This record gives sequence, C-alpha cells and structure tokens, in this order.
Amino acid sequence: KNVFVMDLDLQFGDIGMLFSIDPKDTIVEIVRDLEGISIEKINNYSTIHTSGATVLCAPKSPEFAEYVTAEHIGKIIENVRPYFEYILIDVGASYSDAAVTAFENSDTIFMINNPDMLSLRGAKIAKNVLNSLVSYDKTEFVLNKFSNGLIKVKDFENMLEKKVYATIATDYKICQNSINSG
Repeated sequence: KNVFVMDLDLQFGDIGMLFSIDPKDTIVEIVRDLEGISIEKINNYSTIHTSGATVLCAPKSPEFAEYVTAEHIGKIIENVRPYFEYILIDVGASYSDAAVTAFENSDTIFMINNPDMLSLRGAKIAKNVLNSLVSYDKTEFVLNKFSNGLIKVKDFENMLEKKVYATIATDYKICQNSINSG
C-alpha cells in the first residue's frame, strides 16, 4: 500500500528512530519553505523507508516545534491525501492545535493504550476530550502489550462504552529487537 507516515510529536518525536531514519530534513523545513507547502515539497523533505513508506519526521530538536502550526498540518494533510492510500499520524500524547487538526482531518483515530490503571484512566479522560473536539465515533481503541493480567479487555470496553478494536500481544523480546533494529 502507498503509505505516508507523519510524526506530529513535535517536541519528542521518535518515528525517525523507530524507522532507523536519520532524516536530512524534517517537517520544519517544509513549513519554513518560502515557496509554500505542496506535494512536491513534501516529497522532497520526506524520507522513503525501505518498506516503501514515505516518512515525514518531527523536528530534530524540541525548540523547532513552535514553527509548526495547525494551519501547516492542515495543508500537509490536504496535499498528501490524494496521493496516499493510508496516512498515519503519530500525535504523541498531546492535544496541541496541530494534533487537533490531525484529529479533525482523520477518518479514524486509533488510541493506543496499555492494559494498566493509568492508561485506563487516561483513556477515559481522552474519551471525554475527543468527544468534545471531534466525533468519538471515529475513535478506535487498541490495547498494546496485552496479556491476561489484572486489567481485562472488558474493563476498557465498560469504561469507554466501546468495543476494543484490537489487541497487540506482549512479546518483550520481539518488540525490543524491532525497536532497536529500526
């Protein structure tokens, strides 16, 4: 599939590291380009991963995050939408203006949670926030690091009043190897 991945965790994004990419350019270079945002510019400033995915990395340093506005994010999404089958956006754990713009322009929002009390509490808060920002109906919940521990799928479903979309089994060794190898 033709996939575009954008790291909107603008201060501490790690998509580049997870993809084993050390990008020459990042989202900052696109938004600071005086010629404006276009699909050509986006392609020039993005990196093609060995999997074929086009990856637009977060700024290399947190202080550059301030250059990226919600308006920029809207224009980037608008420009890439006709050219990619899937657009994956990692917003981190924030509700910044850029993240809200990404939510508004999304068909589906996947919220990734761990099966623990802190994550369950966070998901409940996020549910209320997302319900006030965008349609909660387009939010899907994924349980990461799932095991048969104290917190069950039903606990999330009861608290969130929604079926869990998927679970990802925990396999520490495979996960760490995957992260460390990019």
